[in-house]
Order: sequence, then structure tokens, then C-alpha cells
Amino acid sequence: MFRLLFPSVLFCTLLIGGCAPVTQNQMAAKGGAPLNARQVFDLVSGNTLYLESVDFNSNIYFLPDGVISARGESLTSDDTDSGKWDINGDNQLCLKFKTWYYGDMKCYAVYPGAGKTTYVLFTDNGALAFNAKSFSGDSAHLYKSSKPTQKTTFLRESLAGGQSSATPPADNT
Repeated sequence: MFRLLFPSVLFCTLLIGGCAPVTQNQMAAKGGAPLNARQVFDLVSGNTLYLESVDFNSNIYFLPDGVISARGESLTSDDTDSGKWDINGDNQLCLKFKTWYYGDMKCYAVYPGAGKTTYVLFTDNGALAFNAKSFSGDSAHLYKSSKPTQKTTFLRESLAGGQSSATPPADNT
């Protein structure tokens, strides 16, 4: 049975893989041009990208102040991370997570994809890194406010400052 299916599966895999550019050079040869810095900023700032790769998918919310919140879906588990984003002088979208990718900064050239809200991200060496779909706002509800917690008032502070009517315990020695 496997011998009969293998040629068909191989043919379909090659056919599907041959339809889309898999390198930045192939994208450029088909007339594609990367987004400029303003276009990258407008794409991500205050919005969510869903990134798909061979072994890892993730939703990333890009706060306008350069913070990112992310939830990933791997073959083995789902996890979250956070970090920073920026745009470098080569108009690349740069991501630095606290944990993912060992905390290293990774930068990607961003090209428009086939659809209105689809994009293709390439690594520095021109290899396909992610197919992306953009969503307005925090569509995956990733952002968790980091508001400082309200300080709890303890009696020690008020007693030490003489601000309480409490009297210290009597010394029975």
C-alpha cells in the first residue's frame, strides 16, 4: 500500500512546495518587494500577527511601546513568552523574546503575501521563516497589564512612625 501512495504523496508535496516562493530571492524574482520601515510599523504596531512555520506557530501582539506578548503552538506544547520588538535600519522587523530563540534578537524582511492580510517573513540569509496573517488589535487576547499592584499597608509602618493610637506592649521585666 505504501508503495502505491508514496509517489502520489511525493508529487503533491513537490507541487505544493513549488507554488510559493521559499526564498527571498525567489520572491524578488517574482516582482515582490519588502515593506519599508513605515509599512512594517503600521502593520504590527498595536496589532497581532499569527506566524506559521514548519514546526512552530504563534500569535504575537505588538504593543506600540515596543513590547510583545506571545502564545506559541508547537508540536509538543503550548507556551507563552514576552519581549521587545523594533525595526532595524534594513527595514526588518526584529523580535527579542525573553525565552524563545534563547533570548536572541531575530530580524526578518517582511513581504506582502498573496492575500490582503498575509505576509511572508524571511531571515537574514533569505530563507523563509514564517508565513503570517495580520489581525487588528489584540485579537488573541495576549496582553496582560503589568500595572503595579497596590501596596498593602501594614501596622508596623504606622506604629514605627508614631501614626497610630496603638500602644506598645508593656515591658514586664
